Amino acid sequence: MSTLGLLVVCLVALSSLVGATVHYANDHPVLWNLISNGCCTYGNNNIDNGDSVVAAEGTFSGEPYALTSTAHNTVYSLNNIFFSLICSGAPHSCILDALNSHWIMY
Repeated sequence: MSTLGLLVVCLVALSSLVGATVHYANDHPVLWNLISNGCCTYGNNNIDNGDSVVAAEGTFSGEPYALTSTAHNTVYSLNNIFFSLICSGAPHSCILDALNSHWIMY
């Protein structure tokens, strides 16, 4: 079994023991809707404290979800949620891109 497969199996087993959920994000809109819940970002915030989010290999770009105002120029605005963000691929294969003009997370 690959290291990735073992990691996913361990995450699923652990989540069933502690009541946490493992969510999978294969693209930017899915990730944004899973974790964004802060002021002015209107994500769906589909995760609970203690959950894990497994991101697919690839680039998660800020557009069109990055806010454009200078006060809230954040791609993922998080408000009091605590979770694990895990890349599903090799090192450096999951990229969060703030387009050189935004914060990744606040």
